[in-house]
Amino acid sequence: MELMKKKHFVKLVAILVLVALLAACGGGGGTAGGGGGGGGAPDRHELTFAAGAIGGAWYMFGAAFSEVWESNIPGVRTTLVAGSGTGNPYTVNMGEAQIGFSYVHTTFDTRYGVGTAPAPDILTEDIRLLMNIHSIFYFTGMIDRGLGITNFEELLAAQPPLVAAVGAPGSGSEEVFRAVMEAHGITYADIESWGGRVEFLGAGAGADSFRDGHVNMLSNAAPQPFSTFVEVGASRDVTVLPISPSAIPALEARGYAVDYIDTTPYGDPTGRILSAGPVSIVFVHKDLDEELVYQMTRLLWEHMEAMIATQPALGGFIPERAAYAHIPLHPGAERFFREIGLID
Repeated sequence: MELMKKKHFVKLVAILVLVALLAACGGGGGTAGGGGGGGGAPDRHELTFAAGAIGGAWYMFGAAFSEVWESNIPGVRTTLVAGSGTGNPYTVNMGEAQIGFSYVHTTFDTRYGVGTAPAPDILTEDIRLLMNIHSIFYFTGMIDRGLGITNFEELLAAQPPLVAAVGAPGSGSEEVFRAVMEAHGITYADIESWGGRVEFLGAGAGADSFRDGHVNMLSNAAPQPFSTFVEVGASRDVTVLPISPSAIPALEARGYAVDYIDTTPYGDPTGRILSAGPVSIVFVHKDLDEELVYQMTRLLWEHMEAMIATQPALGGFIPERAAYAHIPLHPGAERFFREIGLID
């Protein structure tokens, strides 16, 4: 009898454990990688979005995208964090964020450990394209008009003591400044040999330093026109440096787009000048739920026109290029683009 009681007790415990396990599997909030479905409460998706510098274009884009997703997908909550074009692929690849902004060429380089990849031994093989938003972050390099320099040829000839605020070290803006300078035959060592120096300041701090006269060159990579620099141009006389035609092949070889920008918003009456810069994309971790990514992609596509109305810097979006970059599409994004006939 005692043995029988023990057997019943063990069986009861086993049943209770099983019930507890089933309850744990079937209920509660979902994770960022959890699936949808079921007739109960929607899964919760707590997403971290690696954007750009606070107040920068990517940060504003991220806020707009997050608002669209949170308003239309039950259970989605997004936390926006500051990031950089070079760092975000690694952040998402390691699972520290599920969504990120970067550039077409940067995500290719970090995925395969080539080119501009800052850590070529760490391959970001777990990132997937959600959408190419084709927002071009153009080189915007302005100098004090008092230097009397209007282009890079004159800069090379004069070799002034240039004190340049170029963006945070390792940021996309700093990368673009370095690339443009090198395409014109100028290195950081050259600037120092002229009696100048490079200041690694973000856009806001750099703008303040330029206004205060502590630096005489201000550079950033941003969609046009860049509002922070528009404010600078209203307070100081500046010249915006054009890209020289001879520098275009080197910049295109890096994957940069080349086009014209307008200098007049910055108080420079020159007007249209050549510039170049990398193309922006939004990407996700490969393990993010397929149905969730499908809905995220669909909603960005359907709301892009409305977002451009409030975020003019998104105006470079080209629908025909939305599914194309140099990294694979996430299956959820791929399903959406196939449905609308954008890819076969």
